[in-house]
Amino acid sequence: MSEKADVKSSRMQKGRKTINYLQKLKDEGTPIVQMCPGPRDQFWTMAAEMADVDICRLTVPGDGSDPEMQIKLAPYWIKCVRNAAKIIHINFYMQTPTYASKEAAVANGALYMNCGADSLLPMGITNETLKYMTDNYLVVFGHIGALSGWQTSRQGGYKRLVRQLRAQWKCSRWVMSIRRTA
Repeated sequence: MSEKADVKSSRMQKGRKTINYLQKLKDEGTPIVQMCPGPRDQFWTMAAEMADVDICRLTVPGDGSDPEMQIKLAPYWIKCVRNAAKIIHINFYMQTPTYASKEAAVANGALYMNCGADSLLPMGITNETLKYMTDNYLVVFGHIGALSGWQTSRQGGYKRLVRQLRAQWKCSRWVMSIRRTA
């Protein structure tokens, strides 16, 4: 038999899902799947990766009553999840005190990305700090609110809001992503 069998032993792909890969999916109109794990993050994330989920929005375990402990635990936790899931795009949710200043945001963001996060999500960040982070080559990936139909139609729709926000923030499409919830 001269035919070569094309047998694959795994659905896993080589290489991480980068921000460029996600932008390509968006440009092609391919749905992007995101998951937010709970307890036992590394196991849920590994299972999600095997199911070809694109993004894991990762937070540090805890109930918020001890943010200092969560901040100290963050690098270790990112490494644990990254070791379990090598390909999925990890979008790490930064605790508010980690971006209290633009310098702290860059120092903490660089540490988190060095530990295995692919992008960062600092909720409620100031424009100045956001610009400082991206000027220092950190990948910030998130959404501007959870805009639903009734909120956007009152404001003129998604296209109008995106134009206004880009003009106001002077952001490119790489910096800004709108999360649409209908």
